[in-house]
Amino acid sequence: MKCDKRIVGYYSSWQNRYLVEDQISNFTHLIFAFAEMNSDGQLSIDHKKDMFLILKEKARRADVKVMISTDYYFRVFIEAVVQFINRYRIDGVDFNFEWSKNQKDKADDVILLKEIRTRLDKEAKLSGRSPYTVSMMVPSTNLDPDDEIYLNALLGYLDFMSFHTMNYYKYWKYAPNPYGKPPPSVYSESPKPRVNQKLNYLACTTRTPSKLNIPVNFYKFIETNASKQTFLPWGHRPDSEKELKEYDDEERHTFDYDLFENEKHVQGSMFFTFRRDFGGVAIWSIEFDDNEMTLTNAVVTGTKKFCSKTRDKIYYDC
Repeated sequence: MKCDKRIVGYYSSWQNRYLVEDQISNFTHLIFAFAEMNSDGQLSIDHKKDMFLILKEKARRADVKVMISTDYYFRVFIEAVVQFINRYRIDGVDFNFEWSKNQKDKADDVILLKEIRTRLDKEAKLSGRSPYTVSMMVPSTNLDPDDEIYLNALLGYLDFMSFHTMNYYKYWKYAPNPYGKPPPSVYSESPKPRVNQKLNYLACTTRTPSKLNIPVNFYKFIETNASKQTFLPWGHRPDSEKELKEYDDEERHTFDYDLFENEKHVQGSMFFTFRRDFGGVAIWSIEFDDNEMTLTNAVVTGTKKFCSKTRDKIYYDC
């Protein structure tokens, strides 16, 4: 049975790790992050081109949509997006940019997104293919009360919207980290209300939870010997106290790996997400999983339990 829920996998390419086709087939969308703007005004992935092309071909064979993510969004960008999509024959574009604060910038964002949507729809029609996919990653910053109009205006030109939690507490600004926490998750033994508050806001504001993807993080932040913060992928977590000590002595990292997301948390997130009629999940980042695909399998297993079509029913007090 084909599942109507989305499993969006972001691939950051930071780990230089190739994925096999069986891994890629678990996702509905594979988003390669990030394309950069070169001096000629073109979107470029030259630094990871070979990896991108290999992943694209594997995704094609697995019937998974391939998209590119970028944080460039100025006017010349429209033509660059179209040229990139045509050159590599991919399925769409994902925007990952800072939330505009003043009203003029917000209006410009909406106009630009409308123009990109219109142009891509025209390109798809001319080429006789299915419509291109346009999506956005919403920053983890708090939204202003007047963002309701802005949010809905953007969503009107998007196929789906994801949001991440990696910057909620601005980990890299603190030494030592006063929170001692991984990126907030939807489900945890101890409540992390800010995530659920944002879900509440987004569901009630948009009235279309079917267009929203809920975050699942395959990493956690750790502190280094230089009192700085970096992240540790799930697949690199230590498996025993001995490995933990060796890793700590060699790399001079200090962390508590029990704070990682685990299978129970991920399964809980899937139950939470789809019981509230959200349309999918967004994983950052799929290459951070272990070789057994432990967290990916937990996402897939949890998703299959809720494959019925989303009805856009709101399960919050708005």
